Amino acid sequence: MANPNEWSTLINPCAHELAERWDLTALATPTLVAIGELTTTTVQQTHTTAVALAKSEVEMESVHAMLKQLRDQNEALEQAFARIDQLETIVETVKKTYNNVAASVDTMERVVATSSRTRLFGLSLGKPTATPFQPYFPPPPPVEIYSTKELFKALEEGQRETKRDRREG
Repeated sequence: MANPNEWSTLINPCAHELAERWDLTALATPTLVAIGELTTTTVQQTHTTAVALAKSEVEMESVHAMLKQLRDQNEALEQAFARIDQLETIVETVKKTYNNVAASVDTMERVVATSSRTRLFGLSLGKPTATPFQPYFPPPPPVEIYSTKELFKALEEGQRETKRDRREG
């Protein structure tokens, strides 16, 4: 059997060799370097994601502002179109009344022209009459004249309906 000094000469080189092979610093250094690189990459990706998220939030706020502006402009356009439709109704009513009055005036002008020719024809025959000649003028056809109050009342009702539709929609 060996004495303790011999053991120590055998054990010390083995312990030294094992310590070199199983040195935690040597074993852990490549792993720690890889973990460090992965951590750096992850931090960079997190930063890039945070910047992209902040940018998308700013863009989202901008889109919301534009969307609100578009809705407001759409509402204004709808009001303008409703007003145009109402004015078109008024114009059509006035046009219809004008055409009816013009037709009535044309009829009266034809009657007067016909009556004047008949009188002139009678006078040209040289037959003097004791009774004065009174031509017959038939009454003009009835023309329904619009009431301004009714037109604008309809216009106001249309505006109220438009406002109610917007509140319900």
